[in-house]
Amino acid sequence: MEYERYISDGLIEKHFLGFTTLEEEEDLRIHLNIFPELHTEMEEVERRMERAAFKDAPMPPAHIKAALMQRIALEEATRQASVSSRAQSKVYRDVAPPEDKITVHIGWKIFLIFFLSSIALSLLAILLYYRQVVGK
Repeated sequence: MEYERYISDGLIEKHFLGFTTLEEEEDLRIHLNIFPELHTEMEEVERRMERAAFKDAPMPPAHIKAALMQRIALEEATRQASVSSRAQSKVYRDVAPPEDKITVHIGWKIFLIFFLSSIALSLLAILLYYRQVVGK
């Protein structure tokens, strides 16, 4: 089959090493959609290459590990400090009313008080006028 050519010719290894041409990359991409066996083979080749890379990799010097661990601890402490400061500032930031409650601007409240007061005064004036007219 067509996918066996990729396995036997080492095109998958060339792909992972970055030695394939644009045409080979496009061809491989098309065949990956057609043949699921290529996915399996690509995963296997990737695992083999990782094992080989880690097997032959030199160990870094001990002072690099110490410096790296110190930097990680410093970043973790900084992150913890920022999280705790955000938690403390959240107490003061949550002053806004809950979303399920309706708030009204103070200008509308003043307008409503003035409007209702004028209606009450108008009713009082009408009652007084009615008493004067009927009282005669």
